[in-house]
Amino acid sequence: MSRFASQRRLAWDEVERVRLDERSRYGGRQALLEIDAGESLHFFSRYDLGMPPTEALDLVLEVRAARS
Repeated sequence: MSRFASQRRLAWDEVERVRLDERSRYGGRQALLEIDAGESLHFFSRYDLGMPPTEALDLVLEVRAARS
């Protein structure tokens, strides 16, 4: 069991999917960066990332492609 807001390092081969999760909330839309690591899901907001999740998704996909 992990604690809320705990840190975990994932290797690229553990990451099955990275996508944008958009939901309606409080009358607006909220986007989260979702990282699917098989048995665990990790969600990051704009405040966690320090940038819009759409930009973070582009950056993660770019870095992942460069490492392949």
